[in-house]
Amino acid sequence: MRGLANFAFEGRLFRVVERDGEPWFIAADVCRALGIQNIAQAIGRLDEDERGVCSTYTPGGNQEVSTVSESGLFCLLLRSRDAVSPGTQPHRFRKWVTGEVLPAIRQSGQYSPAALRHTPVHSDTLHQALEICREIRLTWGRAAARSFWINSGLLDLHNPEASPDDMSDTALLLFLKDKCEITGSHGDFTRSRELLAALFSYIEARDLPRIGLRTASNALRAMSATYREPGTGARFWHHKRSDTGYCGVNLRQ
Repeated sequence: MRGLANFAFEGRLFRVVERDGEPWFIAADVCRALGIQNIAQAIGRLDEDERGVCSTYTPGGNQEVSTVSESGLFCLLLRSRDAVSPGTQPHRFRKWVTGEVLPAIRQSGQYSPAALRHTPVHSDTLHQALEICREIRLTWGRAAARSFWINSGLLDLHNPEASPDDMSDTALLLFLKDKCEITGSHGDFTRSRELLAALFSYIEARDLPRIGLRTASNALRAMSATYREPGTGARFWHHKRSDTGYCGVNLRQ
């Protein structure tokens, strides 16, 4: 098996691997989404050709994990009562995997992990993707999180030339969307030290990867040259008054 592809379901990782040109799904991810506690028992009830194993990275090295075929996936869905009960997580999972994941896999007429890995993630999913990245880092270590980060396409959202090791741009983008009001007005001015202090508090509160003061300052200035507020197109810009800061931006209270 090869070609690991990552999807996100309600802030949790959902992994797909390739076997003989067909998609196979990590059993633990499927069972967790369906609320199945006894994974071994659920897999054991599948036919032999509907279950398998693959090797995946963990902090202790490569480890074999259970997988299920597409047929096995549908068997688990059909055996879950909640999967047909609107309002439940298994029901949302069933609708998501059949309406989004499988069509995405078949987008090119065949299972193509490489194409999936390089599909950029829309900016509205940044929060979810970062939560997944944090979960991967805590579970499987920095190397696995870095691999997900690079393959997710997050960097391509706003800075295609950014370094894969630099998460400052995305942390800053989330901060601007959540904590700043971009007005584009010359009359609105926020000091650099206030913006940076708020940014560091935002990063710490969400357990995002830490960045240094100089890196953050440079990223903020670079972002001001390209950022446009969605919907209004308003921008902010670096300006020096009695103190260095930015026009066109206010911190939300």
